[in-house]
Amino acid sequence: VVVSCGTPDTVIHYTTNGSEPDQDDPAISSGDSVLVETSLTLKARAYKAGWNPSAVQQADYVVNLLLAVRSIAAGRVHSVAILEDGSVWAWGDNGYGQLGDGTGVEQTLPSDLNGLTDGKTVAAEEYQSALLKTDGTLWMWGAYRGATIAIPADITFTPKQIAGISGIKEMEANFVLLEDGTVWQIAGAHAVPSQIPGLSEVKAIAAGGSFYGSGLVAVKNDGTVWTWNYLSLTQVEGLI
Repeated sequence: VVVSCGTPDTVIHYTTNGSEPDQDDPAISSGDSVLVETSLTLKARAYKAGWNPSAVQQADYVVNLLLAVRSIAAGRVHSVAILEDGSVWAWGDNGYGQLGDGTGVEQTLPSDLNGLTDGKTVAAEEYQSALLKTDGTLWMWGAYRGATIAIPADITFTPKQIAGISGIKEMEANFVLLEDGTVWQIAGAHAVPSQIPGLSEVKAIAAGGSFYGSGLVAVKNDGTVWTWNYLSLTQVEGLI
């Protein structure tokens, strides 16, 4: 981005973190460029010896992450994505910690979750996010809202690693399909993974969540289709 001033012999100081620029901030000459690699707010102020500083000029820049996205998911009013470099980004509502940045503050622009790298797949539920890393570990944050199955809506504002689960093949909402064909539910970052009883030899899953809990559709190796919700497992007749 080229930054310029119509007054000769000025020095332009700028910030990219939303703060007001002063003479302690980085400086460029009129006509020089500032590199914009991520979504940010650029603020600039011109200084000239013997003159009062100029008014602050501001511009917002949004970098299109969809050009390099590896995985993306959406909850009720938030989104989370993994870029090709494995970094994790989130934006939207944050009232239940679903962005994982520890603030609980809404973010209108995608924000990098510092410390989260090597992302492979992301999933999202109504107010919850989940990350499967390339090393096979599972991380979750936000709040699980399965009120109808008596799961407390504990809020986790930063990513927490889920213990007791490995060999994950696929992830949907708050369900995971393991390499051995079993399906497990993780009802929030504070919960212990629990196997869906009676469901095995599964090759693919799809799932979603709402205030009333999570629903699961599973396809077995024999081609039969099964649904699970509210602790009930049912075969869908006529689909094979």
